[in-house]
Amino acid sequence: TVVGVAVSLFQALTQIQEQTLIQTPKILATFVTFLIALPFMAETSHNQFLRMVAQISMPTN
Repeated sequence: TVVGVAVSLFQALTQIQEQTLIQTPKILATFVTFLIALPFMAETSHNQFLRMVAQISMPTN
């Protein structure tokens, strides 16, 4: 991934081999991606829920 390559390049240039340096940017990138996708996921889930409720409440013949 882009974050992994950037961290590896930074480590190679600075000779820092800290494990927390590897994990922190990946966790932050995952969190930011989740925040960006959250409105879309919420809208999709809401629309699916409304469709399910509409189908359940429809009378059957």
